[in-house]
Amino acid sequence: MFVTEPQVELVARQVFDVAGVVGFLNAHELRWEELRRKIDSDLDLGDRDPEYVCELAARLRTMSFDGKGRDHDAYIQHLIEIEHGSAFEHAYWCFVVWNVSRSLTHELLRHRIGVSYSQLRQCCVDGSDVTFVVPPAIQALEKANAAMFERWKSHMAASRELYADLAGAIGERHSDVCDQTERCEAARSVLPDATETKVFVGANTRALRHMIATRAHPAADPETRRLFVKVFEIMRRVSPVLMHGMKVVVLEDGTKGVESACPEL
Repeated sequence: MFVTEPQVELVARQVFDVAGVVGFLNAHELRWEELRRKIDSDLDLGDRDPEYVCELAARLRTMSFDGKGRDHDAYIQHLIEIEHGSAFEHAYWCFVVWNVSRSLTHELLRHRIGVSYSQLRQCCVDGSDVTFVVPPAIQALEKANAAMFERWKSHMAASRELYADLAGAIGERHSDVCDQTERCEAARSVLPDATETKVFVGANTRALRHMIATRAHPAADPETRRLFVKVFEIMRRVSPVLMHGMKVVVLEDGTKGVESACPEL
């Protein structure tokens, strides 16, 4: 009935259309030798497609495909360091998030620019077996004030029981016209903000870096911080160059946060 750790998986990322890019380069007699060597040596760009999307967008502004200057990684890092964010709006990532509270998603939805959401609809899904997210501060009560902790758990359990009773009573009274949506829509009124939910999140790289920098910041809400530390660790694994300037820090209480040397990007 109770969960304590947010979960997240990266489920989709952008694909770099090699044929289309080569067609553009050939039409303009441009070399971009580093990319061509990469294409000639590999069947594809591996997991680095979104990075090359960003680089292509940035190089197009000045038509700087002559191979002089910085290589791929250094070029991306330089863009981040000078906080030239527009190029990073072209690379997109999609995540599925679960074991988070509706309190968290209420705050998450404040990030609108460059981000899109599809969230579980309580009015369409039977909530008789919902779980509840235990906030970190309440988790600490399990040892500090066990009686209060049990009181909180009892309140959550009672809300789920009342939900089921309400849904049943509404269905019995309006059995001829009431479908599941109507029952769930009314009964969900008793479920607390700690109710677990799931959300599909899509974000461009610029928006994602901003979300990590603010929501995984050491001063951020603990539940949200736990989630975005995990998002950062996923991104650092699959595309470390796009997370340039960001690092995990261990806080005094033993939990983690993320600090950014480029907070504007």
